[in-house]
Amino acid sequence: MNERRGTRRFAVNLPVMIWRSGQSSALGTTRDISSNGVYFFLDQPLRPGADIDLAVRLTTEITQGKEMFLWASGHTVRLEDSPDSPAGRIGVAALINCYHALRNESPFARRLALDTR
Repeated sequence: MNERRGTRRFAVNLPVMIWRSGQSSALGTTRDISSNGVYFFLDQPLRPGADIDLAVRLTTEITQGKEMFLWASGHTVRLEDSPDSPAGRIGVAALINCYHALRNESPFARRLALDTR
């Protein structure tokens, strides 16, 4: 099977906060992330094509500097029962439409820090 991804994926297990339009937030865990997409595990199902916003805390080991947050908007493209998913969790693949890196000092990043710990 040929790899169709054009950007490098990073295998990282990080907390991710997901927001869906008109619904409450949900906390999940990433499996991998790239500049174009993210794969994460979630307890609650999403529908394919659902618009989402997400925030991931990037640790100093990843940034090789200061801890920061990645804020992204996108949509889900696939849901699956993955063999490597934690028990009872659903694997979700999502495309990222746009993203912003937030320094920890910003007020919004401080609010995210409280939600994702």
